[in-house]
Amino acid sequence: MAEGFKITKDSIQIPYSRFLADTAAGFTSLLAFAAAYYLPLVTHCPIRLLLIAKGIQLGVGPEVKVFILLGLFLLSTPLGFAINAFSWLMLCQIIAAIESTCFRWSASGRSHFFPAWYVSSARYTEPLAAQFGITDKSFASGTWFLRDALETPALAILNRDSQVRNLVLLLRNVAFFSLIGALTALCLSLSTPLAQIIFFVSAVIVLIIMTTRWCSTTRARKTFLMVAAAADVFGFGWLYYTSWSDSLAHQSLLFMIVALCSILVAGITGYYNCCASILHMHLAAAALGCETKADSPELLNTPLGVISGLIARSAAPGRQPRTVADS
Repeated sequence: MAEGFKITKDSIQIPYSRFLADTAAGFTSLLAFAAAYYLPLVTHCPIRLLLIAKGIQLGVGPEVKVFILLGLFLLSTPLGFAINAFSWLMLCQIIAAIESTCFRWSASGRSHFFPAWYVSSARYTEPLAAQFGITDKSFASGTWFLRDALETPALAILNRDSQVRNLVLLLRNVAFFSLIGALTALCLSLSTPLAQIIFFVSAVIVLIIMTTRWCSTTRARKTFLMVAAAADVFGFGWLYYTSWSDSLAHQSLLFMIVALCSILVAGITGYYNCCASILHMHLAAAALGCETKADSPELLNTPLGVISGLIARSAAPGRQPRTVADS
């Protein structure tokens, strides 16, 4: 299928990679709003009944409904693209931390989690990462760089198409939606002004923790993050305790569990993608006859040095690089 949209008289075709990365997020947001409109998903009663109680009628004809559905379908991809940006801002650091943790445990031989150990062992991740100068501290950023480099025109011929990264984006967006649903349901379950104040303060602390770099050498910053995280756990625990008699608190906790499970699976799937990127880059270097060693003048034992050497080899006059399958 082509990389862009294709509209014919019989159907509308969407590339599968674009569907997983962007369109599915837009569809999910629209379906979530529709479910909340007709079902008590994050409110005590459906939004439709709340609007009727306030005297707001949204009755429209069938032609207008068809027009609205078509417009929402066309807007689902740009909407999903925007949702991707917000979910990346909030949850990207957690996924990177899970990826680095899986690599650290596998490299130290302390990984008792079979999927992470199996991915590392099957792709020889530890020795190949060492050849590229990737350590446990630079694993997430280094593999991100390698993955993006393999998508450039100069090296794309040596890479194999995969939808794993788009699957990570889909799982991250599911976690983002679940987190928004959990916070919304918890907020509406609160009945006292004090609880609402604590909720908003805790939400701001979550935003600060999610967007502040965790791997810092400053002891004061580490202490601040630890104290903020402990205060946040205590604050949300107290909120759930005081509002547990409300059914929305139960729904909020269910959404929170779904968010945690989704982000965990997204992190492990992202680790699989990171290991595959290292392996593909190693095969690309082999296809071009490059040596990924520290004493090579062409490759500086860093991801940037590797990419520079590969691009120089692939751009050499009369050189025809082989594909990964040929290697």
